[in-house]
Amino acid sequence: MENNLFSQHQFGFIPKRSTTTQMISIITKWYEGLLNNQNTDIIYFDFQKAFDKVPINYLLGKLHFYGIRGKIHRWIKNFLYNRTFSVRINNDTSKIFYTHSGVPQGTILGPLLFTIYINDLPAKLGNQITPSLYADDLKITYSYEINSKLLQDEINLVNDWAHKWGLAIANNKSYVLYVGNKNPKTPYFIKDHKIEQVELVKDLGIYVDNKLTFKKHINMTCRNAFLRVHQLLRTIHTYNPKIWGNIFKTYVLPILEYASPIWNPKQKDLIKKLERVQKFYTRSALKKCRKTKLKYKDRLTLFQLESLLFRRYYLDLITIYKIYFNLTSLNPTELFTLNSRPSRRHDS
Repeated sequence: MENNLFSQHQFGFIPKRSTTTQMISIITKWYEGLLNNQNTDIIYFDFQKAFDKVPINYLLGKLHFYGIRGKIHRWIKNFLYNRTFSVRINNDTSKIFYTHSGVPQGTILGPLLFTIYINDLPAKLGNQITPSLYADDLKITYSYEINSKLLQDEINLVNDWAHKWGLAIANNKSYVLYVGNKNPKTPYFIKDHKIEQVELVKDLGIYVDNKLTFKKHINMTCRNAFLRVHQLLRTIHTYNPKIWGNIFKTYVLPILEYASPIWNPKQKDLIKKLERVQKFYTRSALKKCRKTKLKYKDRLTLFQLESLLFRRYYLDLITIYKIYFNLTSLNPTELFTLNSRPSRRHDS
């Protein structure tokens, strides 16, 4: 990792990279396309049972290519090959089989091995295409004014790469999202299969629509948060406000704040909609504590919480800080433009 062996387009299971940094990186390009009156086509690929289908001999060859040799290479070989499985139906169990493909899921090493296996794919694509990987989740982006067959050629390259290395693309789980008011919506194909057009896609846990509004994501976030809140209110019985506050921080805030720097809304109605979750929770928890009615601000103090709007701004600032001081893999010069003009208080 220190030698930059991993592709800059891979964000899965690598230090300084995450779902949030990947989405910041690629959504910035989508917004740039809109600002430049360009159309953007995004192809989402799904590799069929990707972790299970990796040919072990191919993987070992790639590990050797990346300099993983000797005892470590032999240990990984034993780790991959010496795995068995059997099938049980009712009281009948099959004989034991040895695995010849796949990296074990649910292990620390498994995702890392797959990341190494797919690492060379982005380098096969052209400079005008922006690939984005998170483990086996792949999307490629192409922004243009006048479309050409370029993106279709890149789709063919991805399919050829997958076939060469023993993987298969699930046609029925691959999609195209068209962004841009005048997007011609060029059809794309994986072999003879036309890629399905969608207006909304769940991308690393974030609902992305073709207008980049994130309204659907916020609606789903509020819905899921309310479901969790109602579950907690039915289950928990305590008069202690501190416990209610800690419960909200532990079980509800992660839902409300996942990747919030991506979708933090500016519209008042969406801000209010999100805040409504915490208002309802604190009001209901106050009754559970058998306290007299309090205003929202006072309830926040009682439960040791901050407003959700404040917390999202706080998370935005933390993200900006990390990017600016190179605590992520993102290049700050590609995301920020500093004002070089002196302020009014600047001494002449």
